[in-house]
Amino acid sequence: MFIRRTKTRNAKTGESYYTYRLVQSKR
Repeated sequence: MFIRRTKTRNAKTGESYYTYRLVQSKR
């Protein structure tokens, strides 16, 4: 389990920000 940072861009305002989500990885 780890935290992945994804860059998201808001189409309306044009501002970009990072979102953090918890991801379960099975390897």
